[in-house]
Amino acid sequence: MLLMIDGQAVLGTAPLMSALGQSGETIPLGGTTRVVNYGSGDPRLPMLSFEEARAAMADALSRLPTLLEDERAGRGVCGHSLVASSGPQLRLALNEEHRGGLALRPRLPFHGTPTGPDAALHAAAAPTPPLKAVPLDPPTVTDDANYAAALQAQANIPGAIKAALQSFYG
Repeated sequence: MLLMIDGQAVLGTAPLMSALGQSGETIPLGGTTRVVNYGSGDPRLPMLSFEEARAAMADALSRLPTLLEDERAGRGVCGHSLVASSGPQLRLALNEEHRGGLALRPRLPFHGTPTGPDAALHAAAAPTPPLKAVPLDPPTVTDDANYAAALQAQANIPGAIKAALQSFYG
């Protein structure tokens, strides 16, 4: 098994990664171990191990209802304190965050009425329901004992495909 991105071996078995001259962190995936090469990374960001990143995501997702308040109070994920930086700060803007002003689609008026997927948000901004804590998914399908059941619970998968998936995942 080998994952390559832009011609660089990023994830694979230890013998294969070694044969390609790549080294990295050994991580458990799918009941076996793999080597992941994160590359040089961004010098503005701290290097994290796979387990540190997994723990940070699990912590943040489990505290979604209070995460913003915790950050405002200086409490980051996994007990890290948040200290204001004098340098530039990186922010992640998701295209789903309509209230952030970022939109991948133009909001052109049509006969004087705004268009686009978030046009109704601008017309009448309804209060956002409170966030709920969610568990972090396992990193692979093999590691997720509930994957088949989760697929069967999806409302957007047609019945025939669900039946085929049921026979595949057992």
